[in-house]
Amino acid sequence: MNIMLASLREERQQTYSCFLPIHPETGRVMYVPMKEVNAKEGTITFDDETGREWTLPVTGGHVKLQWKPDFGARWAALDVDFEMYGKDHSTNTPIYDGICEVLGGRKPNHMTYELFLDDQGQKISKSKGNGLTIDEWLTYAATESLSYFMYQKPKTAKRMHFDVIPRAVDEYHQQLRAYPTQDVAGQVNNPVWHIHGGKPPESKMVVSFGMLLNLASVSGAKDAGALWKFLKRYAPEASPETHPDLDAAAGYAVRYFADKIAPTRVFRLPDDRERAAMEDLVGRLKVWDGATDDEALQSMVFAVGKEHGFEPLRDWFKALYEVLLGASDGPRFGGFIALYGVNWSSKGPGTGAWGAEMRLTLHVGLPKTATTTIQHVLEVSKPLLAREGIVYPGSTAGHLGLVRQVQSGREEDAARSIDAMAEEAREAGAEHLLLSCEHMSLMPERALVRLKELFAAGLPDLREVRVLAYVREPIGFATSLCQQRLKAGTTRLAAFHADPWPLRPMALIMKHVRTFGREAVQLRYLHQDHIVGGTVVDDVFAAIGLQGLRPPDPVPILNASLSHQGAMIADALAALVPRDRRSTMQRRVIKRQLEAIRGERFVLPDTVQTAIIAASRRDLEAIRTQFGLEITPVRVGQITVQDFDDAMAEAMARVILERAAMQPGDQANGHDD
Repeated sequence: MNIMLASLREERQQTYSCFLPIHPETGRVMYVPMKEVNAKEGTITFDDETGREWTLPVTGGHVKLQWKPDFGARWAALDVDFEMYGKDHSTNTPIYDGICEVLGGRKPNHMTYELFLDDQGQKISKSKGNGLTIDEWLTYAATESLSYFMYQKPKTAKRMHFDVIPRAVDEYHQQLRAYPTQDVAGQVNNPVWHIHGGKPPESKMVVSFGMLLNLASVSGAKDAGALWKFLKRYAPEASPETHPDLDAAAGYAVRYFADKIAPTRVFRLPDDRERAAMEDLVGRLKVWDGATDDEALQSMVFAVGKEHGFEPLRDWFKALYEVLLGASDGPRFGGFIALYGVNWSSKGPGTGAWGAEMRLTLHVGLPKTATTTIQHVLEVSKPLLAREGIVYPGSTAGHLGLVRQVQSGREEDAARSIDAMAEEAREAGAEHLLLSCEHMSLMPERALVRLKELFAAGLPDLREVRVLAYVREPIGFATSLCQQRLKAGTTRLAAFHADPWPLRPMALIMKHVRTFGREAVQLRYLHQDHIVGGTVVDDVFAAIGLQGLRPPDPVPILNASLSHQGAMIADALAALVPRDRRSTMQRRVIKRQLEAIRGERFVLPDTVQTAIIAASRRDLEAIRTQFGLEITPVRVGQITVQDFDDAMAEAMARVILERAAMQPGDQANGHDD
């Protein structure tokens, strides 16, 4: 008591006790003044909240020690010989020691550590939320890196924030690599000896964690597997199995980059002098025939900076980092080129390989706007597009697959599809992705928004999205749509005549305007001559910035026209064939049999054309005011059709169905009479 009383103010001394009573009835620890402390009897007396007086022995579990005496009592009772605590306890150390010795114990050896600070040098506070928890650290690095950080200079205040994690990881592995070269004294003083109980493992980190972060930044990798494509080229002998610490670090690096670096990057374009120097560097890399030697490449980068008058040379490297990484500092550039690949690095500024902003163009093929022809030419134009920095990734079927993955909620599959597209762009050093899909125009708006979000997540350098769509003159569009639906068996003539404007182009377009913004949507007019002559592809090339560049001669892919007689037979087929077989009917029957029926071209009745003009008026006005396109409906004159009644159409339909039941070989050799 005398030790404690000496540390208290006079008024506090009158009611103080080393013991806090535990209420006999409620079990609560009572923080109340003591009315009497009887050292001879070993009891304390106090009043509870109701005013009732109690006297309790200080033994038998009736009391709890105050926190200061508790330190010294524990040391004595548990024979503690080493105690480590924060500096906020250092002023009370004489009290703890004194109580321990009074109780017959021996005071332990003390180790006082400093407080942790945030990145601004302020004390970490739970209320401010400016701390870094253990779980947060272990999200981005291995346990050993945290142990290493804790080991360093415990008596010095340390700033503990996310930015120190990469440095701690690299310094830990530096110590692991140094350990085998040290003498016994050096090994014992090495932090890794203590972290691993005297048996530190071998470091397999052939690339620093900081370099992995920079690689994740430039490559846009989404997982460790993407980084291994570079690591295997840099260190062919390495693999996830033989280098597990490197594999784990690659995974941590991707996560750290996505959460902590990507949101803060700010890229810029080089000025004239910087661009000239970078182009000089690119030229030297293109003819580089030496090995991927870090030092030789670093010397070359130095030489380029000197020859272009950068003084100090730090400005030259700063420019490289800001253009490439979106940061003001970065790795040793020679080592980075060796890891990233000389060939990829030689793509130069202004390409995706140099951290330029990625562009994405979505050709949203509205129905009946020559989408199949456009996609065919884009497929065969891949080499030509690639030379212009544009990638038409995968295949058109893959673009449709991506849309279906998003619509069906298979977001992991969709993310992998986008990753594959991004990888193809990076492999080509391209800065422009071009996709084409008719079903994209028909996506529900919620799915379209999710597609946009997945692109943003999968393309971290994405800075611009453009939507390209075409519209047709209303009567031509409705006529073509009617023929398609009749051949597919999804409509009847009477039903279409009653509602000849089922797909409003502006309704489809406005989903994209709301999702991507009006400035992102480019709407263009598709004339019938563009379809027949295939010149729509020239317009597509112009729309994506390739004016004057001639695509391969297109092969117009036109759906077989449907005559009036054919339309009546298709109508009869729709009545005869169950709905679940109509898709088969379209492929195996309609395309073969109906093309053989020659007759006048198919024209919608005049009354239906009038209805289309009235129904499309609002769409055409919206297209004019929002996109500046003047589109006027073009009536098609009525024609005289041959006498071909409904009974004849039904009879022909039954013959067609009978022929469809033949074997494929028989069907192919049959006559079209």
